[in-house]
Amino acid sequence: FVANTGSSVGASVDKMANDFMFYYEKTLRAGKVGIHAGVFSSTGTLPQNVEAFYKKDLSKALLLEALQATQNFFNGKAYGDGSDGMGLADYLKAVKEANGGEDLAALINQQFEASRTKINTLDANFVSQINSNNTLMLQAYDELQKNTIQMKVKMMQSLNISVDYVDADGD
Repeated sequence: FVANTGSSVGASVDKMANDFMFYYEKTLRAGKVGIHAGVFSSTGTLPQNVEAFYKKDLSKALLLEALQATQNFFNGKAYGDGSDGMGLADYLKAVKEANGGEDLAALINQQFEASRTKINTLDANFVSQINSNNTLMLQAYDELQKNTIQMKVKMMQSLNISVDYVDADGD
């Protein structure tokens, strides 16, 4: 990983950034919120697909934990002891001036917080939330989607990284 310092599809940072984006977009955003809220379904909501279906009061906690882990990775915060290291945010800070001075790292972190705030308004039981007021689930999805755009488009372009996975869901 350390020796693969190039800037191509096969380079370490490119692979890492793509795997990060794939996780955020497909597992966190779609898999923990969008699919069961009906975003990708022509037949409506799919509450039976929520994470922790048989321990329903864990769905929100698992989503919040995944969001925090994703933000920590973005910022280079180590698992376990929380020590600071290099993250994608540091790369964005390094190219800030070259990209018109926009503090994209700060904007992405602000959107992580906006997503967290919206998720905290949800019921701990996502089956109950979907059945009682799915609009709140869709709003949480929309907040997560805003960071998909920030990271997948702006971050990847700023870092001159090409998206290496097939995506057909319209973002």
